Amino acid sequence: MKKIVRTIPKEINRRTFTVIDPIFRQRIFVLLNQDQESYVKFLDRKKIADVEKKDFNLDRLQGMSTWIDNKDTGLRDYLILLKEFDWTLTQQATLIHEIVHTVIKIWHNNNVPFNEDTQEFLAHSLGRIYEEIGRKLLVVKRRE
Repeated sequence: MKKIVRTIPKEINRRTFTVIDPIFRQRIFVLLNQDQESYVKFLDRKKIADVEKKDFNLDRLQGMSTWIDNKDTGLRDYLILLKEFDWTLTQQATLIHEIVHTVIKIWHNNNVPFNEDTQEFLAHSLGRIYEEIGRKLLVVKRRE
């Protein structure tokens, strides 16, 4: 009987996918191994006009987090972009860093305060988004 195993890929090419915030159910675009040109193409493909393209320079950043007001749905979407990602500890730390910025933006936009009473809620949000991104990156291998 073949067993299905999900593993971390040795190499991650340029990837764009979405995950959903587990608390407010808001969409988060995740762009990994992206450069300035691919970022602008993503914005153009999604018809996103309210995010800075020209003055924004990825050369000085490892990653970024922002939000996008979706004029079609009336909802706010979020975006996490990393220039480089291949599961090294440094790049995982950068991913977590950008997830924290994203969760803070989501909370701010939903009027959720940051305090001792909400810390478990915060930890849950961060962990679940990290898990969802990880699941999107795993590859399936069949073993005998």
